[in-house]
This record gives sequence, structure tokens and C-alpha cells, in this order.
Amino acid sequence: MACDRHINGISTGESDDLGMTRLNQVKDRVCARLAPRSAAGTVVVAVAAALVVGFMGSSTAAVLIGSRQVRDGSIRAVDVRNGSVRGVDVRDDSLTASDVLGGVLQGPQGADGPPGDPGPAGHAALSYPTEERTIVKDQTLVWDVPCPAGLTAIGGGVSTTNPGIGRMAQSEPTDDGTAWQVGIAHDSGVDEDIHAFGWAVCVNPS
Repeated sequence: MACDRHINGISTGESDDLGMTRLNQVKDRVCARLAPRSAAGTVVVAVAAALVVGFMGSSTAAVLIGSRQVRDGSIRAVDVRNGSVRGVDVRDDSLTASDVLGGVLQGPQGADGPPGDPGPAGHAALSYPTEERTIVKDQTLVWDVPCPAGLTAIGGGVSTTNPGIGRMAQSEPTDDGTAWQVGIAHDSGVDEDIHAFGWAVCVNPS
């Protein structure tokens, strides 16, 4: 057939049986339409080529390329338009460090943030408060050496500037543990005042 000879050189670009079958179908349809209308070979070829392209264009558009048609490793970075792959196109948790250039998923460190507000004042871990007293002849005096707020007394004692004329009468923590209680008895008979100071060892219980 003359029409068939003129369009034999047109190809679909497909090498499989499906492509050849589709091309033959298009050739038959083109020749059937043009045979009664034209006797000039060049007109037949020109119109036939246009129709073949039109038919094959509409036929090829119905063929979708899936992952099975893409050879592993055949798509490179140059084949993907910049900005065309977005976060919504990537399945959550599907990327690992090995999939990212440099092997690190974490981004660069950002700028330092503003300083935070100062925290509340804390308690000293250890404190040695003292309390002085004067004891006169024939007097026994007991007093407390309180710890700073929030601290607990774990030890303490009492001392004098003239120990030969007095004796310690008390040295123990208070019931609530917030102070150390000390005492001096001036019962030696010496008519001289005793200058004493009690002290405590206070710590933060937490």
C-alpha cells in the first residue's frame, strides 16, 4: 500500500511489542482516512506524519512511568529540578544520616539565645554562726545560736576567754534543729565576769 510505504519510517520510540502494535494501529487509521482523499504522495506523507504524531501523542500520554520502569541508580541529581522535592514528598522517618550529604542530619548550630533571668538566691552549703554572752559570778546562762534560714544545725559548742573560772553547762541542738543551744555556769566563786561565745555548724539539708 502506498500510504503504508510512506509512513513506515515513522517510529514511536518504543522497542517492545506494545509499541509496534500501537504504531500499526495508527498507520491503518491514517491510511484509511487519507486514501480516498489524496492522490499525491507528498501530501499523503505530510498529512500522515502529522496524524501519526497526533495519534501517538495522545496514545503515549496514557502510558504512565512507574518505579518498575526506572532502573536503579539511573536518576541523578541533575535529573531533579531544584526545589521540586519537598518535605511532604518524603515519608516520615525514611531518611537516615547516610542519605544526606556529609552523613549528618543535624543542621548547623544556631546563634546563642538571650541570657535567662537570674534564679532565686540559694542557701549556703555550710555556715558557722556565733553568739556572744557575758556571765557574772554565780550565774548559769543558757542561750541559742540560730542557723541562717533554711539551714540545719548539726554541731556546735561554747568557749570562754577565761576557762579557769567557768564550766560548760549545755551543748546540744534545739528540738527543731534550727539552732545549737549552749550554756555556761559561773560557780567557781571567783568574782570575775566570764566572756563566752557559742557557735554552731549549720548545713543545707537538701
